[in-house]
Amino acid sequence: REVDLALGDRGVVDLARINAALERIASGSYGLCDACGEYIGFARLQLEPQTAHCVACKSQWEKQTGSVPQARL
Repeated sequence: REVDLALGDRGVVDLARINAALERIASGSYGLCDACGEYIGFARLQLEPQTAHCVACKSQWEKQTGSVPQARL
C-alpha cells in the first residue's frame, strides 16, 4: 500500500513538472533556467525535457537544501 501511495505521489509530481514545462514552452521561456536565467544545456534537456533548472543551479540547490527544486506550479 505504501509503495502504491508513493508511486501515486511521484506521478502527481511528474505531471506537474510536465505541465510546467508546457507552460514554459507556451510563454517562450522553455530552456531557460528558472533560477539564473541562463540557457539549460541541450544534452540536459534531452535527458530531462521537463527540467526548469540548469545543472549548476540544481546542484547548488541540492547542496543547500538536501532536496531537489520543485516544479513551478
